[in-house]
Amino acid sequence: MRKHYFAVRQYLNIHELVAVGIKNGMFDKNTCYDFWAGILLRSVEEARPVIDFVRARAGRELTYDDMLKLYADWKAREKSARKGSE
Repeated sequence: MRKHYFAVRQYLNIHELVAVGIKNGMFDKNTCYDFWAGILLRSVEEARPVIDFVRARAGRELTYDDMLKLYADWKAREKSARKGSE
């Protein structure tokens, strides 16, 4: 079980790195959205128990903060795109 937990954490760390890269202007936000939005949205939703567990620990409250902000932005963008296509 521990092995799986750390595998999920490593995977989430990649999404956090993308989020930080977008925030700092190192990655183009539209290109990243086109390539990563679907997988980032699913990953956050499926790994929410792990994310919540990590963030509940003292001193870890901001872990994955940039990823979660990007998730919220991309989720809103996806919802807006769906409304526009109806």
